[in-house]
Amino acid sequence: MIKRLSALRRGGHTRRFHTERFIGEETVGQHSFGVACIITLIEDKPSAELLMAALFHDIAEQDTGDIPAPVKWAHPDLKILLQSIEDLFHHRHDQQLSPNLSAREHVALKWADSLDLLCTAIEQVELGNRNMCKVVMRIVAFLHNYEPHFKGLELLKKLEEYYVNSEQR
Repeated sequence: MIKRLSALRRGGHTRRFHTERFIGEETVGQHSFGVACIITLIEDKPSAELLMAALFHDIAEQDTGDIPAPVKWAHPDLKILLQSIEDLFHHRHDQQLSPNLSAREHVALKWADSLDLLCTAIEQVELGNRNMCKVVMRIVAFLHNYEPHFKGLELLKKLEEYYVNSEQR
């Protein structure tokens, strides 16, 4: 139990955005909390497994670091290698940190993960980090082309409106 607790806590301290100019710092723990919060907004009655997945979806990044999605998109072989490293991490922890989700729950998790990234990018822009405008645009485009999630799409539209209005101030 101590080994598992140590892995959970260590995973939460992993830094995100190490390849971007970023004001302050965000950890996997902060991001995972945000993802879990968004799950509660876009899912009427989220299962315990889905909330657990929200909390632990990036836990293996303590072994790999936070590799930016565009790097994985540009290098499919790297994405496969990273997945194998993450699988080994979960195997070492008896798969307990990788709950089984339905296809619908996988979609909800991806939406929540992406929406939390969008929220973080918008916050960075509000702080004056114009570098994150490209992240905002990239994640909005990704979600508009991803498998639809009704409440996720509603929240995306509200965040887009908020972003446009805040840019006009």
